Amino acid sequence: MKTAIKFKIRNLFESCYESSVYNVLIVFVLTSFGVNAQYVQNETFKEVGAGNFFLHLESESDLKRTIKEVLKENNFPKEELSFNKGKNLFFAAYLRNPKDEHYTYFIHAEKVREGYDLYLLYIENSYHHFFDYSEGPNRFRLIYDPEKDKNTILTSKNGEEIKD
Repeated sequence: MKTAIKFKIRNLFESCYESSVYNVLIVFVLTSFGVNAQYVQNETFKEVGAGNFFLHLESESDLKRTIKEVLKENNFPKEELSFNKGKNLFFAAYLRNPKDEHYTYFIHAEKVREGYDLYLLYIENSYHHFFDYSEGPNRFRLIYDPEKDKNTILTSKNGEEIKD
């Protein structure tokens, strides 16, 4: 009788142990796949908010190289992009998320006192007025408007001139 009880307890323990191992494996497999909704993580960027990143760079050449690397790492489909050499708004582009139409990737790089600030934003697909800036005597504002900006590939974005 003792042997039969030991055998049943051992079988019960082994089945519980095996199922917990399977549960751990399932959890590991499910969590090992990254979320495709935001940028691929990069250690050099500072995270500012959930899924939004920032990086300060000293030169235009470093900035251009970094932008190209980010686009390549994230497999963004793109058309020919324009970089505004020597301008206050060096680069701005958007890409509507092809997997979730409610969100948009928005990348912009602006000239600051010492170098450039690069922002990688994952925003709700709604109207956004980011900031106003000057280029010589003219004033511009950087705006994302989903009613106007409908491209589904990475598209360069220029500021809209402010008319006095």
